Amino acid sequence: MASATLFLRRLRTDFPIVAAIFLVTLLSAIVFQALPVVGSEVAQSGLTRTLLDAPAVERNLAIQLTDLSVGPDQGNPLATVDELGGTYLRGFPASIRSLITSRNSSVETFDMLVGGGPKPPHLVLATRTDIEAHLRIVAGRAPASGSVLRGRPGLEIAVSRTTATLMRLKVGDRLPIARAPTGPIQIFLDRPVNVDVVVVGIFEPTDPAGEYWASDRRLMAPRVETTLEGDTLYGVALIGRGSLAQLTSLPQPITGYTMTWRYHVDPDRLHIDGVPSLLADLRRTTLELQRGGGSLNPGPSPFEGPRLATGLSQLVAAYTAAQAPAVALLTVVAGGVAVIGGALLLLLGVLTAERRRATILLLRTRGAAVPDLLLGATVEAAAVAALAAALAVLAVALALSPASGRFELIGPAAVAAVTIGCLVGPVMAAAFRRASEIGVRQTGRFDPRRVVIELTVIALAGVAVVLLQRRGLSGAAVGGAAPPAGPDPFLAGAPVLVSLAVGAALLRIYPVPLGALAAAASRGRRAIAVLALRRASRASTTAHLPLVVLLLSVSVASFCSVVGSTVDEGQMQFAWLTVGADYRVSAPEGQIFPANVDLAQVPGVQAQARAVVREASVGLGGSNLVTTHIVGLDAAAYERVVAGTPLAMTFPSALTAKATATGSERDPLPSVVSPLTLGGNVRVGDRLLIVLDQQTYTSVVVGVRDAFPGVGGSFVLIDRRLLLSVLGPTAPALTALYLRAPNVADLTLRRAAAAESSLASVTSREDEYQRVHGGPLVAATRLAFVAASALAALYTVLALVAVVLVTAPARDRDLVLLRTLGVSRRQAVWMTAAEQLPPALIAIGVGLGLGIAIAVVVLPGLGVDALMGPLLPARVAVAWASLLAIGLLFCLVALVATTLAAISAGGANLAASLRIGER
Repeated sequence: MASATLFLRRLRTDFPIVAAIFLVTLLSAIVFQALPVVGSEVAQSGLTRTLLDAPAVERNLAIQLTDLSVGPDQGNPLATVDELGGTYLRGFPASIRSLITSRNSSVETFDMLVGGGPKPPHLVLATRTDIEAHLRIVAGRAPASGSVLRGRPGLEIAVSRTTATLMRLKVGDRLPIARAPTGPIQIFLDRPVNVDVVVVGIFEPTDPAGEYWASDRRLMAPRVETTLEGDTLYGVALIGRGSLAQLTSLPQPITGYTMTWRYHVDPDRLHIDGVPSLLADLRRTTLELQRGGGSLNPGPSPFEGPRLATGLSQLVAAYTAAQAPAVALLTVVAGGVAVIGGALLLLLGVLTAERRRATILLLRTRGAAVPDLLLGATVEAAAVAALAAALAVLAVALALSPASGRFELIGPAAVAAVTIGCLVGPVMAAAFRRASEIGVRQTGRFDPRRVVIELTVIALAGVAVVLLQRRGLSGAAVGGAAPPAGPDPFLAGAPVLVSLAVGAALLRIYPVPLGALAAAASRGRRAIAVLALRRASRASTTAHLPLVVLLLSVSVASFCSVVGSTVDEGQMQFAWLTVGADYRVSAPEGQIFPANVDLAQVPGVQAQARAVVREASVGLGGSNLVTTHIVGLDAAAYERVVAGTPLAMTFPSALTAKATATGSERDPLPSVVSPLTLGGNVRVGDRLLIVLDQQTYTSVVVGVRDAFPGVGGSFVLIDRRLLLSVLGPTAPALTALYLRAPNVADLTLRRAAAAESSLASVTSREDEYQRVHGGPLVAATRLAFVAASALAALYTVLALVAVVLVTAPARDRDLVLLRTLGVSRRQAVWMTAAEQLPPALIAIGVGLGLGIAIAVVVLPGLGVDALMGPLLPARVAVAWASLLAIGLLFCLVALVATTLAAISAGGANLAASLRIGER
């Protein structure tokens, strides 16, 4: 126990190095204690935001059932339907039921034609529970049960103000209805409908943007389908609850209804840990509903059973897929920080053992047993590690609530164990050597164990890089059907293994350039530089272990910078490809703009390009026709819109060379197509057959482009002027405007677009960029990169300063011996700087290049393209300004450490340093 007491006393006498060990252990324990909690919080925040940003109709659940009737003819059929909805809710698994905050039920007929005329509007007659609380009557009254006038039943309805305006309805109108010749009721078309509808009220929603109306907006406004023959309106009218029983009890009852039960999901109730069980339960519930049937009437039903409709599974699955690359990157960065911390602890352990060689020699020569030495080292290391880990747990517990995420002690315990191992290991190595060898420096001797370790690290790094490129970080084949099970620890360590391999090679190689510099300096007349460089090149491996820490830190910071700039550049490219310009003003799907819409005069708009996008059938020779997009674009104007931007493009001159074209075989329309148009079988010079508006045209391919902004999938691009000339004046002329407006006021442009057309939808490139750039996962990744770089820099400071302080006595002794030979104090300072600084600068330069190289090699296997959007693969982008800042930061760190060493050398006491026998 005497050895244990002696080692405990060393905690006080060796305060600088003990403080460094304590600080490194504390910081590492805090990081790995907080990491699971913060990671869970970020994942939870991202999931909640994903569900909140999604349309309510996608995240909510709905069960639909189509049947001949709604149950008994008497009583309140809607109450029967609503009771069945409650039964469904009680049958949901707990993982689904716990998310539901409210529900409602609705019943609606199939499409009915209202009134007469060549294109009568379509109306669905519907009623819904609790709807009275979500609307207000602005004209007339709420509908009640119908009445009979002159022997023909009349059904009271209420419509929204927008529906009444578009369908030209007013209170008091009485209109006949007939079955629409569409929908799933074809088998009942021969049954006439002997009933009228009477408009008794017009209403407005109390909260049009509320979730109640988000699930079905047809009650607020009809859907408009525009064709060349004119517009067709599809709306929904509200009937009284008692009218359901009347509809089924008519002499010629209306047959065929769709019942819908909507269950509103609260995004805040879904925890990230419950996602796997939720997805499994949703799949099982869907199958059970289909097998269980659900007819409210006796006898067989011609319709399928109830269907569970929800986009919740797709939303959660898409978020999980987007989370995977963020987790992969964070795993890689956390692994890098862990290895840097472990290397620093090992360095401090080696320096401690070197500093105590004399003490170990004294104890061994006086009969101390190896177990006693190890016990003392273990007690000392455990005291430091346990205190640091305990403080880390307390700090994280105070800063982060355990209920906010996973809160475990694995991280601090692992850090404490690593600290103990790194401190005891060097002492163990020294203790098991013969007593006669403990005080002898082993320099210049071939060490086979070191060679084996270095070759093993290099081999593992090569294998990890190859597997990472081939299989991805999850360990599954890239593009395979197997879902990722999480990052593979071995593959996640590929960047760190590469850095360690390069660090080992650096320790072997760096004496060569330093020796060459020393040889070159020896030709001069000054000996200081020669002595410094030769000391640096001939120093022991232990003296240059800080270079490995420095190399790892710089490479991690450089890697984080490159990955961060790559993701940011990819997100910017995604925004450009999605929008196609600074702004895109487009009409809703199926709608068209008036041909005279013009935003070129809006202040800040520098250029404008018109476009019309249609769907058409395209074929090549005798091949089958496929559906694709026909894009009529003002090509020359669009070139001006995107000039000088990442989308800058020049179309083939043949695209706009013709003033007119007929689209015939002899006078084809020139076009630019995507390779996907006909499965990649299209080349310049091919002739395409285009069927548009029941007319056939011929086009000749003059160019091939992979994609066109704002148009997903395949496309055929034709100059808009030529396209409209063959389609005729009645064809839709405008569906989108591309605007070059880098400095326009966003609100001004939106107001101008709304003034030009009420259908205008404005999409901003900056908004699209912020949508993908500002998500919780991307923000957490950026923050992790910054934190990892800062922590790596701090570890480097601790490593270099600790080495300066621990090795100061030995260095001072050597310099004092030179001082006795005539070296001045100033020369000693310069020699120390010349000895310390060049190896550090070499490590910084190699680390910066290594970080770039690692990013280039491993980035394809990390799947970071999921963080940038689906349109572009990850392409490495280097932010040279960021790398320069990282290099300067670490150069400053090395300069500070060198300055401390130089100050220590200049202030060495000659008399104290020469009393070697008293040490």
